Amino acid sequence: MTALLQQPLALTRDPLPEEPLTDLGNARRLVAAFGDRLRHVGAWHRWMAWDGRVWSEDTTGEAHRCAKAVGRALQHEALQADGDQRKAYRRAADRAESAAGVAAMLTLAATEPEVAIRHEQLDADPWLLNVANGVLDLRDGQVSGHDPTRLLTRITAAAYDPAAAREAFDEFLARIQPDPAMRAFLARLLGHALLGKVVEQVMPVLHGAGANGKSVLVETVLSALGDYGATGDPALLTDGGNPHPTGVADLFGRRLVAVHETDAGRRLAEGTVKRLTGETRVKARRMREDFWEFEASHTLLMVTNHRPVVRGDDEGIWRRLRLVPFDVVIPEHERDTRLGDRLLLEQAGVLNWLVDGYTAWTRDGLAVPDHVREATSAYRAESDHLGQWLNERCLTGPHYWAPARDLYSSWTSWARAEGIEPGTQNAFGRALTDRGYDRSKSGTVRWTGIALAAPDDPTTEG
Repeated sequence: MTALLQQPLALTRDPLPEEPLTDLGNARRLVAAFGDRLRHVGAWHRWMAWDGRVWSEDTTGEAHRCAKAVGRALQHEALQADGDQRKAYRRAADRAESAAGVAAMLTLAATEPEVAIRHEQLDADPWLLNVANGVLDLRDGQVSGHDPTRLLTRITAAAYDPAAAREAFDEFLARIQPDPAMRAFLARLLGHALLGKVVEQVMPVLHGAGANGKSVLVETVLSALGDYGATGDPALLTDGGNPHPTGVADLFGRRLVAVHETDAGRRLAEGTVKRLTGETRVKARRMREDFWEFEASHTLLMVTNHRPVVRGDDEGIWRRLRLVPFDVVIPEHERDTRLGDRLLLEQAGVLNWLVDGYTAWTRDGLAVPDHVREATSAYRAESDHLGQWLNERCLTGPHYWAPARDLYSSWTSWARAEGIEPGTQNAFGRALTDRGYDRSKSGTVRWTGIALAAPDDPTTEG
């Protein structure tokens, strides 16, 4: 908890304004006294509290403490009053200090215009980065003071100091990525995530067998980003494709979200990846909330020892994926168990590296190096199981045709032999259509342009 919330609670306005001695009057007193440090988000049914640097969800009862302070102030005013007025103030104070009175005060205050906000108002300026020592405007590199009117709910752990050094970080990065082009790409890739809006619809997959520094790199960056960074549940991007909406809600206001996946054979949730890396609004909810929507501000990346299985061959998924190889394996005698701690001491320098990368991205774009392009192309080719089946078991050309049931039977046999789930016949048919083959019905359903490469009798028309 930050310093402001640790201070003894005192009224910011003395005396309280004249209001009726009612629940609504007490709500107005609460807003007048503490409206500069409280906001209420209607869609979330939650109070937010300002701690001097950042707005945070009120999980410690700050709003309730403020309400109780109003009751104490009314008791004090009752002591200053005389006769019937003292009795009236005492009754109002007793009500304000009761559990029902506090609840009523907060319920009514939540809709007062001075404190009621929409969640879309939070973190609304994507070019502002709330840093430990102020607010950095990415448009001009200027730092201004923390300001509650900007409604920023995230803050970096690192201060922004353009002169901060990062010798250990630079040495580490050069060791795990010897190619300067790869290091510059990583700076642009991770630096562009500082912008709180989706521009590059990409999901990098940082891949390597292990002991190659990729996880240390990501954790170091996330540590410097503080609240702006997060580690996501692997279920967010793999397998079923229906992540729990509470996990999606945690993306709100984030700039970089890393998902660590180490299990081999996990299937990428392609639909979810497309949805969460697009420019569309994201729908989510948390426990005991209705669904609400927000503009995506995050860059997603996956850190894995095993490439996830990609079933689709459409451009919608492959234009998003960038396989970033980490080929260097650090020998056991070189491994430094305290490296992470040493890199934490350079958080300000790491933030500088990210800001420099952001600046380079605004000038050059991602500028994906050949090594990443080649690795991604190979990944796509190896993931194209249907293409492999076509090459191994089929003949293609305008004069070929084959019954649909025979093609699907061949595909399912081949897929199961390869340890691949073949999917339904409808899904198989859609995949053939996407490849440009035509389906027709002449007595039986058949596909034209393709036939099984039976060694004794390939089927042709004519």
